[in-house]
Amino acid sequence: MNELTEYLDSLCRHGGVEAIALATEDGTLVAGAGKGDVEYMGIIGATSRRTRLQTDGRELQVKWLEVNGINMCLTMAGQPPVDAVAGIQRLLKS
Repeated sequence: MNELTEYLDSLCRHGGVEAIALATEDGTLVAGAGKGDVEYMGIIGATSRRTRLQTDGRELQVKWLEVNGINMCLTMAGQPPVDAVAGIQRLLKS
């Protein structure tokens, strides 16, 4: 998981993301990075079943992905790069 954490950190440092949380569909945090409570972001992203949320004065974007047959939720604050989901899928499949 170290590579995944490094990738999420790089999205926060260079990719326009303020915070990012990858969680299972029940809200269990797999990895996260950035400013704020990423564990909470993962929970509300997964349990809301919405694509956009407002919380703590921030707009969050929620994207769903499947890796190795497991549904996961990616919750992001800020402007994520278009290929963030593809990058995460590549890392988790390897």
